[in-house]
Formats: sequence, C-alpha cells, structure tokens
Amino acid sequence: MGIWKPDPGLFLHVAAQYGASPAQCVVVEDSPTGVTAAVAAGMQALFYQPHQAEEPVPAGVRVFGHMNELGPLLAGR
Repeated sequence: MGIWKPDPGLFLHVAAQYGASPAQCVVVEDSPTGVTAAVAAGMQALFYQPHQAEEPVPAGVRVFGHMNELGPLLAGR
C-alpha cells in the first residue's frame, strides 16, 4: 500500500476487507504511533503499556498493562 502509521489507511483497508465500519473495530496497539493511527481511523484504541511508560495518550484511548485485562476491556466495549 505504501503508507505507514500514523496514517490510518492500513487500519481502514483491513476494516473494509472484512466489511466492517471503523466504529465496529477495536485496535490493540503497543505504540503511540499505532494508537494515533487507530484514533485517526475512527476506531476504538486500546493501548498496551506493560511497563507503565509515560507515553502520551489521545483522548478516549484505554490504557492497560496486563494481557489478562484485554478480555474484560473487549467485553465491556
């Protein structure tokens, strides 16, 4: 495709391939760039930060530090 994060094109392309609207999608990312791309695509973003780094987080992004938190986060969306 020739585009890279934080351009939302990759996430939008994948959603279109599955026939999903961006609002139906959840992106789990471990980088600020990926989270920014997900938000720009209009998707819910979950930011995995296992080491509690002080990374900037866009508004509305949920941060979690352990993979055992992922299931409840997805169930509660």
